[in-house]
Amino acid sequence: MFKWLSLFVFSVFFFPLQAQIALRGGFTAGPSFILMENDQQLNNGFFTSTRAGINAGLNLSMQAGEHFWSRVGVNYSRLNFSLKQNTSNDYRIDFRYGLNNLEIPLQVGVTGYLGSLKHREYIGLAYVNRLGRDVKTSITGDSATAYAYATPESVIKSSYLAFVAGLEVGTEFKNDAGLFFGLTMRYNPETQYSSSFNTSVFGNQLASTKGNYLMLEVTYYLPRFSFWFKRDFTY
Repeated sequence: MFKWLSLFVFSVFFFPLQAQIALRGGFTAGPSFILMENDQQLNNGFFTSTRAGINAGLNLSMQAGEHFWSRVGVNYSRLNFSLKQNTSNDYRIDFRYGLNNLEIPLQVGVTGYLGSLKHREYIGLAYVNRLGRDVKTSITGDSATAYAYATPESVIKSSYLAFVAGLEVGTEFKNDAGLFFGLTMRYNPETQYSSSFNTSVFGNQLASTKGNYLMLEVTYYLPRFSFWFKRDFTY
């Protein structure tokens, strides 16, 4: 994974030595929706469902020439999902999980135009560090029977690298600021979070997630500043 990260960083920051470079800061925020997997060990009417979370932070983007674009950010994300049971009128269990992360996404892509609108497509990597997690439990019915005991959540990894891809479409104003609307998907190949509990009525249940999500984002870019980067080689 380190060699891929090194290659990616190289491609972002060491593009052609003669190019017009435009830098600008920005703010990004939007709702995120965690993608639940279908390989969880759930039975007796239990199911997991996504709940809206949030992703927000600062970013620095870099435009090189007309077609090359990259962005690095520092984001706070909160991912939410639920574990529910709805097949019995006598018992109802509802667990609501919240995962808090610090994310540093590094993205690279291309730009173009759709009429007067500008579009950007990108891929990248994100360093994700776990800040904490919480769970709220709601039990109705005969709790002594339905909820015999529970094991606490276990975080499989506290930090990891994830893959990201997305696109955004927007416009730039006369003062050189910009407003863009985008969609980003984060994918991680390994399970990052797992929670299990056991009841005398329903048996063992195991809910897990890889931390994958879709994010609808709005980004406001500050007015840019540009410079020419040039280096002469001596042979």
